[in-house]
Amino acid sequence: MKFSLFDQIWPRLVNLEDSSEILLWRNDKITRKNSKNKNIISKEEHKIWLERKLDSNFSILIMFERDETKLGIVRFDIEKDFTDISINLNPYERGKSLGSKFLIASEKYLEERLKVKKLRAKILKNNIASIKVFERSGYKLESAESDMLIYIKGL
Repeated sequence: MKFSLFDQIWPRLVNLEDSSEILLWRNDKITRKNSKNKNIISKEEHKIWLERKLDSNFSILIMFERDETKLGIVRFDIEKDFTDISINLNPYERGKSLGSKFLIASEKYLEERLKVKKLRAKILKNNIASIKVFERSGYKLESAESDMLIYIKGL
């Protein structure tokens, strides 16, 4: 990806050199509170997970950066009927209205390269910030499970 998104923010594919930042963001207290798995992830567990995602033909991870600062990541996991999408921001970049912009830019990248029809986000009911981000990005509530909301967006 060789285009500037906005305010000199650049998207690119994630690589192994991003591992430590992604792990720090994942283990952040607020991130864990809003995740299905609330446990702290070890460096080794994370390394295995990231290598698996990067080697997969069914996962795409996009990093957004400004200058040398990594701002956030959007992950797509491609399945038969849906492509699951998730987002995680650098904790220092929260509250700056970046989430929706990252989602929409990532969707354009995905739409241009793959024939994905439906995106699905699974969000914990108490994760109000993510609910707002996905709703602002055009996702519609499709269903609710015990503690999870399922949002869908067609491309």
